[in-house]
Amino acid sequence: MLNDRSANLLIDTGAASYLLDINQATDYKFKYRKTDLTFAGVGGLSHRYVLSKYKFNHDTTSLGIYPHGADLKFVVESFSQSGIEVVGVLGSDFLKANNAIIDYKHNNLIIR
Repeated sequence: MLNDRSANLLIDTGAASYLLDINQATDYKFKYRKTDLTFAGVGGLSHRYVLSKYKFNHDTTSLGIYPHGADLKFVVESFSQSGIEVVGVLGSDFLKANNAIIDYKHNNLIIR
């Protein structure tokens, strides 16, 4: 849940950061502010955004993990074509901080 609305996040073990799609900020009622920082992704270099006014059921701020904002239009559209709605990405920072175990055999993500 993101701001009391159901939200699907893509698990990406190759992504370094936990990200939310800034294009969905209005729908999910969070705010973002552009920074001078960039990062490399599937579509090349992208701006990184600072997020505010967001709340997840699983709080990671106590672990020092905060999602960043990014233009994930390419990712969102790719999954949307298959009928899967995605609002963000859980990257390795989130997975490591939560001692996550990915059980491929049973198709489960275990958060400890």
